[in-house]
Parts: sequence; structure tokens; C-alpha cells
Amino acid sequence: MKKIPLGELAFAIGMLLTCAGVALMVRSDLGLSMIAAPAYILSEKFGPLTTGTAEWCVQGAVFVLGCILIGKFSMPMLLSFLVAALNGAVLDMMLRLFAFATPISFAARLAVWFIGLILLALGIAFAFRSYLPCQMHEMFVKTVADARGWSRDKCKIVYDWIFLALSLTLSLLFFRHLVGIGIGTVLATLLNGPCIVLWGKVLDKWFNFEPALKKRSARQ
Repeated sequence: MKKIPLGELAFAIGMLLTCAGVALMVRSDLGLSMIAAPAYILSEKFGPLTTGTAEWCVQGAVFVLGCILIGKFSMPMLLSFLVAALNGAVLDMMLRLFAFATPISFAARLAVWFIGLILLALGIAFAFRSYLPCQMHEMFVKTVADARGWSRDKCKIVYDWIFLALSLTLSLLFFRHLVGIGIGTVLATLLNGPCIVLWGKVLDKWFNFEPALKKRSARQ
């Protein structure tokens, strides 16, 4: 079976899907993913910060930690940090786009949350398969896991649990109660990693992620 070529499109698709997934989870009010929660908490605490800008700050801290763990400066992670500015703008745009969608019933909120989780996991799976700089979170997992000889999928699951602990700490430290964290956050911690693995298998079956621009340059 001939696979559908995506090439560089995987980068754009991954960014749009992850931002849309986070925005829908915000609208569900059931709790964000553990990765998105710290930025949301910071934006709620420090008013001038948008969620997208706060996310860029969080990814900056992740960049520094990644360089420490691999023991050297990482240009790919630096590029991801710079791309995070674009990602933050797209996230803020998605939050405005979905601002009108306020589910009322619990069933509707749950449905919106699950759609958000599915889009988020799919977006991350796309990002893992792009050679272009993805979000710092995904680039951190790829870079550190490869440098240490760890499984990317297992590393991602551990990373998610660490961010859950960070989200709980920030929420209780700043507000003395849970903000941006709920049953959805716990479910995302349990389901996000396995969902990314499943989506990855589907994508690898149907799509070819070989860089189109590099292939064209090689032929010229």
C-alpha cells in the first residue's frame, strides 16, 4: 500500500491539532492536560500573561532543563523554544476561536474534553514524526530519550506524570485550591501517552513523513 506523503505538513498539522485540543479542554472545564495546566495556572495568577505567553515561559524552563540532562547545548531544542512563540500565538487564537463554545451539561463537557484529548494526542503524534522543530515538550522527550537511550513513548509517559505533580504544586501554591486541574487532568495523565502510541501506529501505517523539501533538494 502506497502511503500518503505529508512531509513538512506534519509540522503544521501537529501544531494546529495540539492547540485545538488544549483549547477544547479549557472550554470543557474538567481539567487541562498535565502539560498545558502549568501555563494556564500561571496565566490565571499573573493577569497580563496570556495562556500562550505563559506556555512560552514554561517551555523556556524545559529548554534549560533539557540542556542540563543531556549535558550540552541543544540547537534543536533552542529552535523548538523559538517556535514556541508561534505555538503560543496559535494557542491564544484557538482559545478565542472556541470561546463561544461553552458546554452546559456534564455529558457535553465530557464529550468536548474527550475530543480535545484525541486532538491533542494526534497532534503530538504528528509532531514526533516531523523533522522540523516541534513544541519544546515533544522535542525535550525526543532529545533526552535519544541521548539517554530511553524509549520515547515511556519517556513521554514519565514526563506527563512529572508535569501533573508540577501542576498540582503550582495550583495549591498560588490559589490554595485546584485551578485548571480536575478529573480530566488525571484522565489525561493516564490516557495521553497510550493514545499517542496508538495514533503513532495509525500514522505510520497510512502516511509517509519523509521530508519533501530535502528530497527535492537532493534531486536538483
